[in-house]
Amino acid sequence: VENWRQYRIISEQKTKKLAKVKQKLQCALQNSELEVSRMREKVRKAKKDFNYCDKQVAEYTAAVEAARYEQDEMERESKDLDEILAGAEKSVIESILKVKIQIYEQAKEEKKK
Repeated sequence: VENWRQYRIISEQKTKKLAKVKQKLQCALQNSELEVSRMREKVRKAKKDFNYCDKQVAEYTAAVEAARYEQDEMERESKDLDEILAGAEKSVIESILKVKIQIYEQAKEEKKK
């Protein structure tokens, strides 16, 4: 009977220890689940931020490409305008020279008379 009593006491002590261990493990599991939940939220937020940044980079890249295209277009227009102005300048100079020649020839004719 005494052995039986000691066996029950030891068994109860082991049961209490197991209950404490189980409680600690459950607490650790809950803490781990909370930490996993927090980490998932951080990952979700990081993905959201990354997607936003990726979108911003795409928009910036598109804007840079549009600006480059516009700059190239303006350079072509500027070159065309420079050619037109050079042609106009040449025409003006030729006209001035023709007028000067005419004036010179008229003056020469008038001196002869």
